[in-house]
Amino acid sequence: MTSFESAAEPARDTTAGVSLVVLPPELDASLAELTLLDSLAASGRLLVVLATPEQAAILDPTLMHLRLRDRPDDVATPRTLLRDDAWPRAALERLAIAEAILPTPRWVDMWRLTRRGIAHRVGIAGVWQPWLTRTAPPPASGHRAERSHALLQALEVDIVPRERLEITRGWRALGRERLEAARLGGAGGVRIGVWAGSKRDGPRELWTRLLQKIRRRDSGRRLLLLSSTDDLWRAVRLHETTGKVHPVIGPDLSVDGLGAVLSQLDAVVAPSGWPLDLAAAVGARTLGLFERGAAERAPPGAGHGVIEQRPIDQLPIEAILDALDAIVPPGTRAREDRADAESAGS
Repeated sequence: MTSFESAAEPARDTTAGVSLVVLPPELDASLAELTLLDSLAASGRLLVVLATPEQAAILDPTLMHLRLRDRPDDVATPRTLLRDDAWPRAALERLAIAEAILPTPRWVDMWRLTRRGIAHRVGIAGVWQPWLTRTAPPPASGHRAERSHALLQALEVDIVPRERLEITRGWRALGRERLEAARLGGAGGVRIGVWAGSKRDGPRELWTRLLQKIRRRDSGRRLLLLSSTDDLWRAVRLHETTGKVHPVIGPDLSVDGLGAVLSQLDAVVAPSGWPLDLAAAVGARTLGLFERGAAERAPPGAGHGVIEQRPIDQLPIEAILDALDAIVPPGTRAREDRADAESAGS
């Protein structure tokens, strides 16, 4: 049973109060708040996250880990509540909410919080400041991670860095199963996923040349095309124009299913957006191709590269290949093979 199924009829909370974290509905924005969630949980707060079904499915193992780590005796309070146009009113009324924390304040969220009588509303200062009872100054840096740090400092909470989601055994098993079905399981060269996005992420010819030249530079690399239902046709056309040698994975999977596959890859090449953030959050190295905004939205930390070019169709293929070599040098073995070798030597 998932967290949002169990949250349908939560018992009334009898603790000192719940900290309700109101995530914006965009998946990539929620993945940027892992440090915020971990830090708040480590401070002793009882967290309940208001999220979309897709966000809840991705975040649930991490939220379960935090609850078991910091509040193991609390089994009655749900980890997530599902947001929709009407909000989960009945479930919210059953919780003793001490504060609402809004990483990215939206007027509709603050209006609904006010209507529900939640007096303490915390967020980044800005145009919605009159709706907030406590604010953090906007950070000098524009990166999303700095916004979370500023919010934590305003709440006087120690920062506990977290860049990755908790990956369950079930996720790993599903990811390996899908790769084996695509004949990409077992030993061999690194597995690199390529997510070509939509038309705005560059012409199909750019991605066709890139796929061809990645293999020419290192024939041991194993490539697959990643796709959701929204960009399936583009992935299929790339599959056809590159000789039908690179399998397409993803359009029949849920977001957490895609996360399972991404968790078993060594690197992902993708334009800016939630697939890039999800890949970084499940431990894959990433190369992000940005037309603008890389300084604000690129995944932080080691193992992640970025190229920014406007317009994106003028990106030099050689520059992309060099950046990919910096992340996964030619001759690198697949992640699973490296782990097996390390285990054998320990």
